[in-house]
Amino acid sequence: MNIKQVQGDKSWFRYCFGALAPEKNLSPFTFHFSQRCAFTLAEVLITLGIIGIVAAMTMPSLIQKYQERETVVKLKKFYSILSQSYLFAVQKYGTPSEWGIADRSAGTTNEDDDSFVSDGGNLIKQRLFENVKKIKDCDDARKSDRCTASEYYYLNGNKDALANNGATTAGVMADGSVFLILPQMGQQWDNRGNGALSQVFGLIYLDTNGKNPPNTYGKDLFFFYLTNKGIVPAGTEDEAKGNWPFSSCHQAGVGCAAWVVYNENMDYLHCDDLSWNGKHKCSD
Repeated sequence: MNIKQVQGDKSWFRYCFGALAPEKNLSPFTFHFSQRCAFTLAEVLITLGIIGIVAAMTMPSLIQKYQERETVVKLKKFYSILSQSYLFAVQKYGTPSEWGIADRSAGTTNEDDDSFVSDGGNLIKQRLFENVKKIKDCDDARKSDRCTASEYYYLNGNKDALANNGATTAGVMADGSVFLILPQMGQQWDNRGNGALSQVFGLIYLDTNGKNPPNTYGKDLFFFYLTNKGIVPAGTEDEAKGNWPFSSCHQAGVGCAAWVVYNENMDYLHCDDLSWNGKHKCSD
């Protein structure tokens, strides 16, 4: 078969590399083609350039999707751990209303804010995380070896003073994520919405990647409520008229935990028309 026949067969690849390759010369030690097909240097460089452009366009999106998926998995895992440990704590100590969490308005002076937060947070941690495997405790986040970030932010870029409280009780989970605990700063319990949220005894934060950036609500920082009826992620339908409804997720990133746990996505970062009664992902 000559080259014209091969061109007529329109099988360049088979001609160069396959069964139609002409004049194969075989020996016990060599194998080669008497005629060779190859790309020019210019063609190779152009191809590599195109591949580089496509990679530069697609890699950031792929990395972001991977990071979001990893965050979803960590948050759901933490919620499962909290829910199970809550059942153990209730069985041993009763509901949170029986744990002895102090009433901030009774017997504590304004000068003792740090002591109140630290004492209440430690009490919650002792009850709730008694059977949870951690690799490090951080009872006073102001220490030089603090395990929490030095600053936390809302999606709009403003700093959050509550999560940055100097006496925050914290700890590092086995997967490297960090939890922070804040007891209610008002009375022994606070009304944060309907149902279980009518009595909230503390806030439990999770920073899914520890000190690493972006340290921002809705991206790597989320929180849950400690109630008499279980652990409730922030931003549920019952919190529609509470402190941090899901609508706050788009602007501040605060009420996003429930959305991530139940819908298993972080699409609120990419479109602003999601709702509990409407779209549950951008592609809907």
